[in-house]
Amino acid sequence: MAEIKSSGRPIDQLLEKVLCMNILSSDYFRDLLRLKTYHEVIDEIYVTVTHVEPWMTGNCRGPSTAFCLLYKFFTMKLTVKQMHGLLKHPDSPYIRAYYFDTLFPRIPVPVVRTIVANLENMKLPSKHCGVTGESTRGSEETSRRPPSVKAALSLF
Repeated sequence: MAEIKSSGRPIDQLLEKVLCMNILSSDYFRDLLRLKTYHEVIDEIYVTVTHVEPWMTGNCRGPSTAFCLLYKFFTMKLTVKQMHGLLKHPDSPYIRAYYFDTLFPRIPVPVVRTIVANLENMKLPSKHCGVTGESTRGSEETSRRPPSVKAALSLF
């Protein structure tokens, strides 16, 4: 099957610059070089990912395992079939996760309407939740982080 068409922009232009720099310099991301196949990365998600926030929780403000693995997928140039496999994967919600509170490139309004309609049809959350609204993520402790991670990192 064909490779997924992208906007043509490299991954480091699709995520926050600070996040990309932290992912590329993390020991965990460098360790991911050992994973060569799509299935090995899926297995790693299943075993290690516990949330899909971009940053680790707690005092350590490194990139999360989920975003290191997402970056790994970007470097693998997935096919359409593999992407569908991720979105419909039955084993773990973290394999098919939506990345809330993450700055991705702007999505055109008609496309957003289609996405929201599809989410509602699947009885999945379609409204933004989290720091600025009601949280549906479980414990309060894991959803607390500074309004701007970039601002928090600039203190160091």
